[in-house]
Amino acid sequence: MFVNNLLAKEGLKPTDVSIVGVGTGAGAVAAMEKGELDAISNLDPVLTQLESTGKFVAVADSRTEKGMKEIYGGDYHASVIYITEEFIKKNPNTVQAVVNAMVRADQWIAKATPQEIVDLMPAEYKAGKLPLFGFFVGQVMKATQGKANPGRLNELLKLKLSG
Repeated sequence: MFVNNLLAKEGLKPTDVSIVGVGTGAGAVAAMEKGELDAISNLDPVLTQLESTGKFVAVADSRTEKGMKEIYGGDYHASVIYITEEFIKKNPNTVQAVVNAMVRADQWIAKATPQEIVDLMPAEYKAGKLPLFGFFVGQVMKATQGKANPGRLNELLKLKLSG
């Protein structure tokens, strides 16, 4: 959806480009760093890791309120868990438990204070692995349905994490 939307805005069709799946982890970062891809559409922490090298810049970024407005004309949030139909049939209680947990987490984040969110961040982040920062900002933006002020959120999280 994201890539197709960007292509359409530039008068292109999905068949005008080649889409290659590279995953959402170290393999995606490596593919960009090795020059195996001309561009990437991915998620955090991959995007933040790439940006932190100084070699890559975002040309369309839906992780911010401004970016969502530029790309979609307003808020657009999505979360996806991919599960096979077979797994769902064999494990309906597990699937429902995961869905329930995600809904509860989103509801909690929407009501939590910045300090409560910071308190739950992994030690790796607090140890200085800053590429995760964008991931957390994105999660808060998603949970608040874009209502959080991204600039103020960045300030608050940096302040809380520095102390």
